Amino acid sequence: MKQFIRIVAGILTGCLPIIGASMFSILIYTELQSFVGIIIALVLFLGAVWFGVIVFKAIYRQGFLKFMTPVFSVSDWEKPDEEEK
Repeated sequence: MKQFIRIVAGILTGCLPIIGASMFSILIYTELQSFVGIIIALVLFLGAVWFGVIVFKAIYRQGFLKFMTPVFSVSDWEKPDEEEK
């Protein structure tokens, strides 16, 4: 069941950049109705598909919540020194 939820969440989240890029590709093609417009729209769409696959793989490995949660870390130089106190 855990893998099924990860697959569904990965597919839905991976489709978001594809949907956004396809909207921009349509807008680009309507403005540049030539071979150049097709190439630009195709490169944008294929980049979004590539990014969507990366997002799907990350969500499938980690899970949706761990993927969406930012990691905050404090390095040693940001910690207050004992001498300053």
